[in-house]
Amino acid sequence: MSYTTLNPRPTPTQERLKELLDYDHLTGLLTWISGSRSDLIGKPCGNVKKCGYVKCKIDGINYAAHRIIYKWMKGQEPNIMDHINGNRADNRWGNLRSVTPQQNNLNVTLLKNNKSGITGVFYHEKQNRYHSNVRIDGKSHHLGSFATKAEAIAARQAANIILGFSDRHGKVA
Repeated sequence: MSYTTLNPRPTPTQERLKELLDYDHLTGLLTWISGSRSDLIGKPCGNVKKCGYVKCKIDGINYAAHRIIYKWMKGQEPNIMDHINGNRADNRWGNLRSVTPQQNNLNVTLLKNNKSGITGVFYHEKQNRYHSNVRIDGKSHHLGSFATKAEAIAARQAANIILGFSDRHGKVA
């Protein structure tokens, strides 16, 4: 995770955003209502980028649309923005929430470098056993060592339920 992801540049003021843009909370679209380019008025602000997020250029600076939307709606900077359904381009108000890093981790999909196919489950070759763990508040907690992968998965799934992980957590994006 880059520094800019953890500490993004502050967005323009709510007043400035409402002067430039309209937001439809049902569709998630930001639309230009004024600005230096009259040819953009009435058109959507932003494009979906390779990373999957919608980015908007305001006053010559690129911003993530979901952060602009939060500031437009609430008048304050969000913590980390979470797209509840996992679709980074879905900026409907009901799909966005400001969360802590810990809350955001409860909704993360399976990492690309995962070898077992299950978050928190790995095979320990020297021990010839499967291990299950979970990270909470940046600390790893060992859930157990198991003879079978199925047992390790069951331990992790039970921890997911107890700790409030989303149904989307650990699934392939």
